[in-house]
Amino acid sequence: MLFWLLIFVWALLTGPRFLHMGNDAQTPPKGSRSYSDQQRFMSLFNTKAEELPVILIVECDKKSHCVNVDQPDLAKFAKEITNRVEDYNKTHANVFYTMSYYQYNGTVLDDVKGTFMSQDKRLSYLTIVVNGSIITGKRYEFVNWLDEQIEDLNPNPKKYRMGLTGFDAMARDGVDATQEQIEQVDAFSVPVALLLLGYMVGSWRLLLVGMFNMGASILTGFAIMATLLLHAGLPRPESASAQLMQVMSMSLSIDYVL
Repeated sequence: MLFWLLIFVWALLTGPRFLHMGNDAQTPPKGSRSYSDQQRFMSLFNTKAEELPVILIVECDKKSHCVNVDQPDLAKFAKEITNRVEDYNKTHANVFYTMSYYQYNGTVLDDVKGTFMSQDKRLSYLTIVVNGSIITGKRYEFVNWLDEQIEDLNPNPKKYRMGLTGFDAMARDGVDATQEQIEQVDAFSVPVALLLLGYMVGSWRLLLVGMFNMGASILTGFAIMATLLLHAGLPRPESASAQLMQVMSMSLSIDYVL
């Protein structure tokens, strides 16, 4: 009894860490040509190999009377969000540098600013280059934080449309969509499965035992994976792996309890 209690406590403390261990980095297998080329590139251009852009799009809303995005209020917006990113970077150290039309406008790099603006000047973008070697979950947190800053700083939401794109933004949305779909399926299937389980065992006490078993199985599975990833040097799984593992563990647990 003491052994299983210790296992449960260990799983309870270690299992949740697996939820934040996902990684979307594409790592070629050792010994392949891609792996050797990647190692060579990283040895020659270490910083460039780790750069990953997050793109902040600023455009005129089609329903507004906006003429172009070369406006003082947007220049102020760009400066303020750049300052906030720099402040964020002081404690998180995940941003290399930023680039934008407004940043280069009127400087010695004035000729470069046009690359960040469409020809009709109705759309512009800011590039925020982050460190791609940081854990994926931390980069997703930064994207979520940027969303909040955009909503807070947009000088005129009815006039300007703003949003994020890039690998991290799209991958974050993909993981969120996967989790949302799983939650929607679970919201229907889990109550039905529990009702069926309760009917089959014929006792609410045994039903509670089954539910406890499901939770313990999922936590223990997460704890084993987290331990292997931390101490056995295994590659990090995809970001949605924890959610998929949860669904499979729950399904198997219900079958075994029945």
